Amino acid sequence: MKTKELFLKDPLSWTLANEGVSSNNDADEATLRYELETFVCEGEYESALEKILTGYLSRLGGGEQAGAWISGFYGSGKSHLVKVLRYLWTDYQFADGTKAREICKLPLAIVESLKELSTRGKQHGGLHSAGGTLKAGAGDVRMRVLQIVFKSVGLPTKFSPANFIMDLRRDGKFANLEKILKGQGKDPLIEADRLYTSKALHEAYLELYPHHDSVANVGKALQAQYPAKVENIHVDEMIAVIRRAIERDGKLPCTVLVLDEIQQYINNNPDVANEVQEVVEACQKRLDGMLTIVGTGQSALSDTPALQRIMGRFPIKSHLKDNDVDKVVRTVVLQKDPKHKKTLQKLVGDCSGEITRQLNNTKIATLPEDEGEYAPDFPLLPVRRRFWKHVLHHTDTTGTTAQMRTQLRVTHEACRSVADRDVGTVVPADFIYDQLASDLLSSGELQKRFQEIIEEQRSKAHGDLRRRICATVFLINKLPDAEGDLGIRADAAHLADLLTDSLTANFGPS
Repeated sequence: MKTKELFLKDPLSWTLANEGVSSNNDADEATLRYELETFVCEGEYESALEKILTGYLSRLGGGEQAGAWISGFYGSGKSHLVKVLRYLWTDYQFADGTKAREICKLPLAIVESLKELSTRGKQHGGLHSAGGTLKAGAGDVRMRVLQIVFKSVGLPTKFSPANFIMDLRRDGKFANLEKILKGQGKDPLIEADRLYTSKALHEAYLELYPHHDSVANVGKALQAQYPAKVENIHVDEMIAVIRRAIERDGKLPCTVLVLDEIQQYINNNPDVANEVQEVVEACQKRLDGMLTIVGTGQSALSDTPALQRIMGRFPIKSHLKDNDVDKVVRTVVLQKDPKHKKTLQKLVGDCSGEITRQLNNTKIATLPEDEGEYAPDFPLLPVRRRFWKHVLHHTDTTGTTAQMRTQLRVTHEACRSVADRDVGTVVPADFIYDQLASDLLSSGELQKRFQEIIEEQRSKAHGDLRRRICATVFLINKLPDAEGDLGIRADAAHLADLLTDSLTANFGPS
C-alpha cells in the first residue's frame, strides 16, 4: 500500500490554489471557490465569524455599529478569514449558479446567523461587502477607504471619475452613455478613467448634454467640475460619497467593510491612528448603523500605544493562534481517507516505540499529547515538526516562514515527496533544508560556500546520504547552543533519529 492512498486527496493529483496565498483578485473565481471549499470554520475562525455576525445583527437598526478586530501573527490566516467573510456575507454567486454558502462547510450557528443577515438585508437595501488592503493605497485613509468602496460597486477607483459616473446615474444618463461608448467598442469605465482626454467620452457626453455646444466646451466643463487631483477630503464628504455609492433605492444595504492590515498602515504613528479612528467612528455612527468595519493587524489593540487609540472603535476582538493554523493544515493537506483509519492507527500503534524514542533526551522529545497527533499529522512526526519550528525560528528573521501559507505549501510538498513510497514512510527532518535553502542563501543565513560543500557530497560514494547528513548538520548548527539549548547534537544518534525515513520496512496493511 502506498502512502498516498491514506489521504482523502492524493497529494500528487492536486495543487494548492495560488500557492496557498489568499488572493485579492476578486475576478479569479477558481481560487475563490477553492478558498471557500477549504475554509476550516473551527476554533478562532469560527468564533470570529460568530462574534462579527451576531454583533452586527444585534446592533442593526440601533444607529451605530461596532467594529471587529482580527489579530494574529503574520500569515496566521487573517486575510483568508476576512475574505471568506465578505463572500459569505453577500452569498456570492458563481458563474455556474453555485453560491458561496453552499460550498463552504459551516457550523449550524453560523448558517443561522447568515440566514438572519439575508432576512434583514431584504428589509433594508440588500447585502453589500467591500474590502481591501489599507496599506496598499496612496493618500490619506479617507481616500483609501473610498477607493475600496468604489471598487466594490464597480466604479473607477479614482475620485473624480467615480463621481462623474455617479452623477450620470443620478441624472439617468449613464445607461445611454454606456450604450453609445459600447457601440464604438469602448469600455465606459476605461473611458471614464481618461476623463479629460477621451474624445469618445466627450462626444458621447455632448450628445447627452447638448447645451455645452462643442466637444471643447465639454472638456473644459469636465475639468472644472471634476478636478484631476483630489488627494484628501473632509470626513463629512467621505460619508456623503459612501452613502451615495452604496445606496439602493434610497436605502443603505447591510454592509461589511474589511480594512486589511490597518496596523501596517498606522505604523506606530499616533497621527495616522487618530485619522483611522475618526474614519471608523464616522462610518459606524453616520451611516444609519448599516455599516460595520472589520480591521486586521498582527497585534492585539492593547499591545501598542498607537493601536490603543483605536481600541474603542473595535470592541469585537479575535486573535488567531498557532493551533488554529494546525487545524487548517490538517484539514486542507493532511486529511486522511476514513476507510484507511484502522490501517493508520495500527501503524502508529505498532511503531509507537520507534516514534517516541526519537530525540528522547532533548527538550523537543515526545510529549504525552503527541499520541493523539500521530495519525492526523502522518507522515509528519511531532518531534520533527518541533525541530522544524525551532530551525525556522532561528533562521528566519522576517517571520515569513511562520505564515500559514508557507506551512500549507511545505506540508503539501512533504506529503508529495513520500506519496509513492510504502506506508510506514515518514518525512525526514532534512526535508526542510531543500524548502529553505534558496531563501537562506538570499538572507545570508546560508553562506554560498556551505551550500557548495553540501551539494558536492552528491558526487562521492553514498552521495545522497552524505548530502542529507551535511544538510542536517547545518540545520542543527543553526539552533542555539547556550541559552535555549535544546540538547540536539550533530552526533550519530541524533542524526539517525532525524534522518530515518521509514518506521518499518516490513509494514503492510492487515
